[in-house]
Amino acid sequence: LALPAGIYVGTVGNVPSNGDAATPTPAGGVAATSAIISFARVTVTLAAPKATVVAATDGSGQIRATALHVSIHSATSQPIDAPFDAARKAYVVPANCGDHQPAYDAAFQGVKYQLDSRSPGGTVVFAGPDIGFDDSSFFCFPTPGTASSRPFTYSEYIDGFGFHAYYFLVDAQNYQIAQLQRGVPAHDIVLAVQTCTKVPKMTNASAARVTITCPTSGTAGWDWPADALSALAQRIVGLSPAAARQLLGTLPGIVPGSVQIVLSNGSLLPSDAGAMTVQVQS
Repeated sequence: LALPAGIYVGTVGNVPSNGDAATPTPAGGVAATSAIISFARVTVTLAAPKATVVAATDGSGQIRATALHVSIHSATSQPIDAPFDAARKAYVVPANCGDHQPAYDAAFQGVKYQLDSRSPGGTVVFAGPDIGFDDSSFFCFPTPGTASSRPFTYSEYIDGFGFHAYYFLVDAQNYQIAQLQRGVPAHDIVLAVQTCTKVPKMTNASAARVTITCPTSGTAGWDWPADALSALAQRIVGLSPAAARQLLGTLPGIVPGSVQIVLSNGSLLPSDAGAMTVQVQS
């Protein structure tokens, strides 16, 4: 989630005031045909006030969680071979349909599929899945006792139900980033953010709420829009590189000692601010 770093080039506008600092008088020499001026902006480290976020299904947390309930009616097992009953010399559906596990397996798979398919991408499950069965709904067909001299199959049926609760990871990330941005100083912009990008640690989980560990930090720096860079160029027209570096080093938002100046065909900065390219190294 880091903002892209790069070079910011100014072409138009105003520069922050540095109080009573005076603009040096242009020095003697030959004005360059062009110049590249670069400097490092002043930066600060940021952090969200808390490393945790609470998600709750009832809206009592910092972000919203969702409780999902699903059910399936008469989940159908795979075909089951009717066993051979030697006493009856026939293939017979067992009493009470035999082992109920095939029905349970079918209902489990059906309920789990519904829970997964109805949960959007980017969600994190913190409760469940809890899956159950309604034994009173169980039956098989053909019914118990059905017999045939030839092999045949029967199927089992049962109702199932399930639950899980989830939240969106992006909601936790966005909440933490918003908290971090509250600490951005005046004149600054956010340059980079690091937040939880994988499934975070979760504690105090219940069916309705969970505490998510999502530490978030970042970097903010002095905002140098194009108009401020252009105004800065106007202030150093015709100066010697040393005088320009001295002046720029006194301005708020510039790291002292970071100013670099490259001239083309001359010993002084150009007499036209439009011939200067001012870059902020981020």
